[in-house]
Amino acid sequence: MMSEATMKVGPWVWTVHPTVPIPSDAWLREMGAQKGASWLHEFHARRERAIAEERHDPLTYGWEQPPMRLLRALLAGTYSPGTFGVSVAPKDWKMGKPCNDIVLLGGNGSGKTEVQGKIAMEVLETQPGSEARCFSQNEMTSIRYIQRALYKYMRPELRKLKSQGTTIKISYKEATGFSENVFILPNRSACLLPTYKAYEQDKKSVEGGECDVLTWDEEAPAELLETARFRVHKKGGVMLGGFTPVGGYTETVGQYIEGAVILEVIPARKVVWDWWHRTWTWGEWLMPKDRELVKGCPPGHVPLVVQSGGGNGRRYGLCFPTMFNPYTNVEAIAESVQGKPADFALERLWGWPTKLARKAFPNFGEWHIVEPDRIPPLDELTIYHWSDPHGDRNWFMLWVGVDRNGTKWVIREWPDVESMGEWAVPGSKPDGKAGSGQTMGHGKSFNDYKRLVREIEANGTWDVRDRRLDPRPAGTSVPSDEEARTYIDYLQDPIRDTDGKITVPGWDVMAGADCGIEEGKQWVNNWLTAGWNPAEPVTPLNCPKFYVSRKCENLIWSLRTWTGVDGLKGASKDPIDCLKGLAKMDIGHLPPGALGSYGGGAAY
Repeated sequence: MMSEATMKVGPWVWTVHPTVPIPSDAWLREMGAQKGASWLHEFHARRERAIAEERHDPLTYGWEQPPMRLLRALLAGTYSPGTFGVSVAPKDWKMGKPCNDIVLLGGNGSGKTEVQGKIAMEVLETQPGSEARCFSQNEMTSIRYIQRALYKYMRPELRKLKSQGTTIKISYKEATGFSENVFILPNRSACLLPTYKAYEQDKKSVEGGECDVLTWDEEAPAELLETARFRVHKKGGVMLGGFTPVGGYTETVGQYIEGAVILEVIPARKVVWDWWHRTWTWGEWLMPKDRELVKGCPPGHVPLVVQSGGGNGRRYGLCFPTMFNPYTNVEAIAESVQGKPADFALERLWGWPTKLARKAFPNFGEWHIVEPDRIPPLDELTIYHWSDPHGDRNWFMLWVGVDRNGTKWVIREWPDVESMGEWAVPGSKPDGKAGSGQTMGHGKSFNDYKRLVREIEANGTWDVRDRRLDPRPAGTSVPSDEEARTYIDYLQDPIRDTDGKITVPGWDVMAGADCGIEEGKQWVNNWLTAGWNPAEPVTPLNCPKFYVSRKCENLIWSLRTWTGVDGLKGASKDPIDCLKGLAKMDIGHLPPGALGSYGGGAAY
C-alpha cells in the first residue's frame, strides 16, 4: 500500500476507487501473456483517466447508483413497477403524468444529498433562465452538505468563471459556501440557498416566487412545502426532498407515505457487486425472509417505490437503500443493525420510516383501522358519546362502542372530513395547524348541537348509554337572565315547539373525568396495546382490541400525528381529548337494559 488513496500492484500504482476495481497480480500476468505489456500500460492509463474524469466532471462522467434510473423514470413519466424489484402495484395501475413531487427516503450514507445536487444542476444547465431553490436546516448544514454537492456537480469550466459583469455570479469557498447564498450561471439560470431557520424568522423572506426545481432536506416545515408546492407546480417544476428516518419521520414526510400505495418492493438482502462487468446481484438475507417486515409487502421484502394519496397522483416516495452506495461503508452500517429491532434496520439500511417522530402513540397503525362494514351491528354495542365544546370553533365529538368481548370500536366522529373538512393539517408546529373542519359552519347554539347529534344518531335510534362533556367547559357558567347556568344545564334542556311539545330530547350528560396530557397518553396507549404484542405479527391470537372506522379520518390523523408538544394549543389535540377521556373512564359492555358502573369520575 503506497498511501491511503493508491495501491501498487505489479509495476503500476493504481488509484483506489470504490466502483473501478484494481487488478490482481495473477490477472496482470495472464493478460500480459495474452495481449502484451503495451496493452497493460494502456489499460492502466485508461483506468486512471476514467477515475480522473469522474472526479473532475462528475455531472458528465459520474457513476450513478441503480435506484437513480427509477428516479429518472418517475420524473420522465415512464416508470413501470417491477422493472427493478418486485411489483405489488394494483393490477390496473398505470403511471399518469410525470412525478413532480418526490421524497428520497435514504438509509444512512445512501447519498441522497448528492442526488439532489446533481438533479438541481442538470435542470439549471439544461434549462436556460431556470431557477432552483435548495433548502437546508440552517447556514451550517447548507454550506457543509447542500452547497458542497451543488458545487461538485457544477461543470469545471463554470467553476473557473467566478463572477463576471452583472449577470454571472459564481463565488464559492468550501468553508463559507456560495457568496450571499446564491449563484448565477452564464445561461441566466440561478440558484438560491435559503434555510428553514430563516423561514421561521420571516416566512415571506424565503418563500419567493416560482421556480423550476426545489430541493429540501430532512426537517422541512410542512407549512413551507405547502406554500412552495403551489409556486413550483404552477411553473411546471419539480420538488425533490431527502430524508433519513433515524428517530422516526416528520409530519412533512407523512404526506408522502401515510396511506400511500406501495408499487414496488425489494428483498431485504445484501448487494453483491461485480465491478468488472458493472453488474450486481442479491446477496445474503439481512432480515428474516419468511416474515412480513412492512405491511403490504411480501415476506422478507421492503418498500422501494410508493405513490402518495395526495398530489393528484404525482407525489411519490422512493427509497435509496444504503447497500446501493459503494461510496459509503456499507459493511459497517449493516453490522450496526445486527441484533437490533426490525424497525431499526428498516430505517437505517433501507430508508423506510416506521414511526412518526415524537408522536404520542407509536403503536397506532394500519392494523387499528377498519372499514365501516367490519364494525359489529350497533345493537350489539354499548355506545358512549364524548363532546369537547369550544366557543370559537366547532365542538369535536366521538362515538365509541364496546362489544361483548370488551373490544372498543370508534364508530363516528364529528366534524368528519367528508362533510366538514380536516380538523387539522400539516403545519410548521409538531401538532399541525387548524383545518377547515374547526371553523366551517361554526357558531352553533346548544340547540343546534342537540339537533345535530339527534340526526347523527339516526333520530335517536342509537342506544347511547352514556354522554360525557369535557370537564372544563362542563363546569363553565353561562350568564342568563335568571341565574348562571352551566353547559350541562343547557344541554339537558329539551327543545320544545311553540306549544311546549318536546321535539328533541335534552341530553342525559355529565362532566367527564379530568385528564392531563401525559396521563392521557398512557390511557390511550393502554387501549392501543391491550390484549396483544405490537412487536409480533398480527394474528387471530395476537390482535388489537381497539379499532377506528376508516371514515373517522380526523381521529386517525390525530392518532398518527399528535405529540402533545404544543400543549393546550395543539391543532390535533381535540380528537385526542375525546378519546383519552373515554379511555380513562374504562368504558365497558353492558347488556341491553342493564345498569353498570365504570372507572373514572367527574371533576364537577
